[in-house]
Amino acid sequence: MPTLEEALVAYDRGIASDEDRLRYGSGPLEEAIRSSPALERNLRHAFEHGDIKQFTLNAGQHRGAGGAYNYPTQSLDLTPDAFASRGELIFMLGHET
Repeated sequence: MPTLEEALVAYDRGIASDEDRLRYGSGPLEEAIRSSPALERNLRHAFEHGDIKQFTLNAGQHRGAGGAYNYPTQSLDLTPDAFASRGELIFMLGHET
């Protein structure tokens, strides 16, 4: 099972362009996670217990939503919309975790 930190590194590797990595990569994602101790604790627990195994960026899926939990892949599928603000990202991550 990957740790939260390993999942953040893998997530960054999956983003094709440097521009997208700056806007939607692990930097802003990790900042949002670390800004909420409760969210960080819940995400760590979910990764440690195998409930979540990865983050993905899916621009074409989940239109109109910040993201969703994908049960078959045990991933948190994020969309660019989730990164509109740190508050939006924190809300979506907390809701889906």
